[in-house]
Amino acid sequence: MHDYAKNCIDGVFDDPTWVARIHAADEDTKENKTDWSDPAQWYKANPSLGKLPNFNIEYFHNKMRELKQWPSRINSFKRLHLNMWVGSEVAWMEDHKWLACNFGKIDPERLYGRECYGGFDLAQKRDLCAYSLLFPPIPGDPKWHWLVWQWCPKETIEGRERKEHTHYSVWENDGHIITTDGDVTDYEFITKFILETAEKYDIKDIGYDKYKAAQIAIQLQNAGLTLSAVPQTPGHMTIPVDDLEYKVLKGEINHGGNPVLRYQSNNMKLRENASGNRMPDKEKSKSKIDGMVSGLIALHRAIQAEIDNNSEGADHYENNPVINFSKKTN
Repeated sequence: MHDYAKNCIDGVFDDPTWVARIHAADEDTKENKTDWSDPAQWYKANPSLGKLPNFNIEYFHNKMRELKQWPSRINSFKRLHLNMWVGSEVAWMEDHKWLACNFGKIDPERLYGRECYGGFDLAQKRDLCAYSLLFPPIPGDPKWHWLVWQWCPKETIEGRERKEHTHYSVWENDGHIITTDGDVTDYEFITKFILETAEKYDIKDIGYDKYKAAQIAIQLQNAGLTLSAVPQTPGHMTIPVDDLEYKVLKGEINHGGNPVLRYQSNNMKLRENASGNRMPDKEKSKSKIDGMVSGLIALHRAIQAEIDNNSEGADHYENNPVINFSKKTN
């Protein structure tokens, strides 16, 4: 419809029954790139700017300040506020901001007995699998702590290093990658490992993608653990994505400098739908992001627990700036 309207306006089509008017910022050209922070573009795309209550130039200046803190939302701003055509692929996080959340190596033993929330992401049997535990702050320890374990088949290490130009063998030697014998991942080994962590930590809930992990989930539930399916859709993943971004930018989470997680953070791209909801895009991400996805699934369960357990219910979480920003953006 947009293309047809534009062709009518440009005179490509002669259709006297079609009246079209398009309000949008200037399109990028090979010679010039539109400065979307220019107020002239704001007015061009919004003919009611300054003519409606609470929709004035200060509204857009506030948006500019927000986008300095939330750069991954620039595409949403361009699409929803300037009517600009943008791709669905969105960069996740600048590396220096991710590195700033290394508050020291995490000692798993110091977290024994602590309340936490889990998430695991199982890929194909020759691929990486990941399991994360997120530990909320407690008095005297204001940071979230993120433990992550990742597995891959021993016989695929060499091929991965050639294909991805990475350091899997170094990560294996340093204990950041756990290898299982053979050329396929041993799911029974992972199941046993998760059960062992449940003996050490107070795991309230573990999220999983039932499309890939239904069998392991049944085994863990039969062993007495609480598990919850977390569908890998924008509707379910956008709040954990937003919340993790907020925690990283505010320095509220400690990933302990895990090198595999840093590599995957740099890899991760987000897919954004027309409503501005976002989720990790494994197809567009240049390489593996399994550890990041497992952490987002764990965060989904932590967020849901906060909603369920708070005396004010969902209304309490409405005060979270992540939710408020999403509402204003959409």
